[in-house]
Amino acid sequence: MRLLRYFVTVAEERHFGRAAERLHIAQPPLSQQIQKLERQLGVDLIDRSRRPIELTDAGTALLGEARLALTHGERAFATARRAATGHLGHLHIGALQAAVDGVLSYVMRAHRRDYPDVKLELTELDTTEQVTQLVEHRLDVGFLRGPVDEPSLTIQTLIEDPLAAVVCEDDALAEHERIAPALLGDQPIILWTRGAAPTTYADVVELFRQHEIQPPIVDESPRIQTILALVASGAGIALLPTSFY
Repeated sequence: MRLLRYFVTVAEERHFGRAAERLHIAQPPLSQQIQKLERQLGVDLIDRSRRPIELTDAGTALLGEARLALTHGERAFATARRAATGHLGHLHIGALQAAVDGVLSYVMRAHRRDYPDVKLELTELDTTEQVTQLVEHRLDVGFLRGPVDEPSLTIQTLIEDPLAAVVCEDDALAEHERIAPALLGDQPIILWTRGAAPTTYADVVELFRQHEIQPPIVDESPRIQTILALVASGAGIALLPTSFY
C-alpha cells in the first residue's frame, strides 16, 4: 500500500522532488521505492527521460487501479478500526426474562443509537447458561442475576432487584406494604425451581436461613406464569424478584 501511494503521488506531480515534499520524505528514498515497485512488477512505470516525467503505458494502466486499491485499502482499515472499537460487527447478548421485560430494552435502544452499525443478537437464557456461554465466548455480554462466582468475568450491577412477596389479593398479608420475614414462618411457599432460577432460589433459601424460619414448601414450578396462577388460586405465597412486576 505504501509503494502504491508513493507511485500515485509521483504520477500526480510528474516530479520526484514535488512528490517527495508532498510525502514528507527525501527524494532519493522515494526514487528507490518506485524502482522497488517496478522490480516487483517487472515493468517500467515511469519514463524518466522526459521533463516533466511521464508515465509509461504500464504506469498509466496501474494508476487508476492503484487509486482504487488505495481507496479500498483505507476503507478496509477504517472498517477494521471501527470493528475493534465496537462500532461495527455483532454483539451476542444473553438475558434473563426479567431483563428482557425490563432494563434491557432501554440499554439496547441506547446502544443502537450510539452504535447503529452493530447488529444485536439476543437470546433468552437463565443465569447458569449465560455464565457457561460467556466463559466459552459464545456470548459477549449477559444480563443475569448475581451473585456470580466466576473470576474470568467482569460483573457490573445495573439495578438492585430485591425479593418481593407475591400473595393472593384476599390474603391478610396483602394489606402489608412490607412484610417481615418472620411472618412467613408458617406460610405455604411456592418456589421458583432451582433449575429455572438458581440465584433466586438461593436468595430465598438464604432468606429463610438468616431469619431461622422453615415455612412449608407446597409447590415448585419452573414457569413464572404457573407460580402466579398458583398464588392467585390461594395455594401459597411466592418470593420473586421485584423486576417481574
